[in-house]
Amino acid sequence: MVTNYDLVRGDKSEWLGRFRIDEYIIEKDKYIKGNWQKNLITDKWKEQMALVITGVYEPYKITMYYLGLGNDDTAPISSNTAMNSQVGDLKEPITSSIHNNTTYNIGQGSWYYESTEAEYYDTLKEIALFSLDGLLMLTHALISPTVTFNNTKTLNVLYEVEY
Repeated sequence: MVTNYDLVRGDKSEWLGRFRIDEYIIEKDKYIKGNWQKNLITDKWKEQMALVITGVYEPYKITMYYLGLGNDDTAPISSNTAMNSQVGDLKEPITSSIHNNTTYNIGQGSWYYESTEAEYYDTLKEIALFSLDGLLMLTHALISPTVTFNNTKTLNVLYEVEY
């Protein structure tokens, strides 16, 4: 008979997420490489991934796709289902940038913000990754230090999820 005590807890792997926002300052022709920052994986994404094991899932709910930026600095919690204060629309990834590396168990994607995209101009304080249908928040984090985006910069966001 197998009991809960028979499980090897050291083998349990936690999902990890991280992102990096790189800035390019147009006037100064200067590239500023951001630091990797951790984020949390939401309960909803963990629930969806548990359904993958049983074969009862919908791919558009587990596929990382849209990126959201916000200007609220309330600490995210894993039960969040929406951003606190979203800036602009959810952003689609750079074409063909969503991919995985099965050798290192990492899923990656990139998003680019052009200096002319005024709907995103703000002091950016939060970031979230959303599913392919744009409804399910997969990850959520604060941006520290914050990033001010305006017509003098472009931004590139690299997102990774390790499993």
